[in-house]
Amino acid sequence: SDDAVAQAAAYHTLHECLTTLAKLIAPFTPYLAEEIHHNLAVNDEDSVHLAAWPETDKTLIDIDLNQAMELVQRLASLGRAARSKAGVKVRRPLPEVLVGVADPTEAALVNAHAETLLEELNVKALRFIDTETDLVGYVIKPNLPVLGPRLGKEVGQLREALRSLEPEMAAQIAAAAQSGEAIEVAGISLAASDLLIETTEGAGTATAQEAGYTVVVTTETTPELEREGWAREIVHLVQ
Repeated sequence: SDDAVAQAAAYHTLHECLTTLAKLIAPFTPYLAEEIHHNLAVNDEDSVHLAAWPETDKTLIDIDLNQAMELVQRLASLGRAARSKAGVKVRRPLPEVLVGVADPTEAALVNAHAETLLEELNVKALRFIDTETDLVGYVIKPNLPVLGPRLGKEVGQLREALRSLEPEMAAQIAAAAQSGEAIEVAGISLAASDLLIETTEGAGTATAQEAGYTVVVTTETTPELEREGWAREIVHLVQ
């Protein structure tokens, strides 16, 4: 990072982790622990084997920050999956990522750590979406090997009802299937395993979804982003 404060915080955290690790492994790998300790010790501290055993300081645990980072990590993972689906390397910068989350409080958490998510995904802008229907379409079909024996001739009626679903309703059914909720179509009660759900994407986008979260990356780039991507590739090869 170019942020001196962030760099200092990262180095301090790494130092704390390594010195604590040296104390924890000292009973099992005494020579390695001593080497780590002496390389990192401050003010000529004594041997690691004379140091006090580390104690947990629960006041340092930031539960809200942990939850926010778990959410950002999940969205970053989905974003990388979307990139992989489109065959776009992370080193290639992209113009925008669109994120759909479960509730407004999660949107606020993501927004507070937007810079981290943008850096992880190597994209320039973040935008939240309230509905997926303009970006992601759904094709829902009956799972015939499962429903055929159970419904018999009613399968045809169900197939037609699924084919004629409005985009908003198809999105609701897809979300219900992902979360394991009960589904009813044309008066027929269904489980997620009764349906085959496929997503269709708009041109120039790639999508990944999981447990009610949606991440869409725009894959169309500009000449400036292309040049930046080539520069990153050259730096990677040189390193």
